[in-house]
Amino acid sequence: MRNWKKILLAVVPAAMMFSFTAFAGQWHQDMNGWWYENEDGSYCKNGWFWLDGNGDGEAECYCFDNDGYALVSLYNLTSKAAGYDVNMDGAWVENGEVQVQPVME
Repeated sequence: MRNWKKILLAVVPAAMMFSFTAFAGQWHQDMNGWWYENEDGSYCKNGWFWLDGNGDGEAECYCFDNDGYALVSLYNLTSKAAGYDVNMDGAWVENGEVQVQPVME
């Protein structure tokens, strides 16, 4: 069991580094939660994605479940998504700071 946790702790950050930044997509909300539609009509699901949903030139990292809904903290300032802290918007946070990366064009 411990080896599985070590592998997960090594793989998840690597996967986050190699995930792509989505451009010109749009956030949507329904009765089940928030989901993100990419420009090509596909949806973020089952993993971490860097998204510049507000168009400020910096992408935030969000974790989506198998159905495509963002994992968010509804009741606390932070909660865990795949072992990492996320804020009430679902953005990955470290020590209370939202993690961002510049959008590459």
